[in-house]
Amino acid sequence: MNNATMRKIEMAVSMIKRSNNNKARNMLINIYKSGYADGFADAIQTMDKVIKDTKGIGKTLESRIEQTLLEEYNNNPIIKISKEEANG
Repeated sequence: MNNATMRKIEMAVSMIKRSNNNKARNMLINIYKSGYADGFADAIQTMDKVIKDTKGIGKTLESRIEQTLLEEYNNNPIIKISKEEANG
């Protein structure tokens, strides 16, 4: 988990202690989305490394697999929501 996600968790705990249920709920939803996005991105990077390190996968197939992974990442509903919220 990266520092930004940890900071959001700390903020959520603090907010839950001193706020109403809607604010706490929204903060927890945002933490979930951030953590999911972080984990999904890490998984994509791991898969990319495995593909590059696997003997017998040439540059053409490697490129096609990477493109598919990138499309999967960009089309993931939680990732889309997170990106839309980040862009405001």
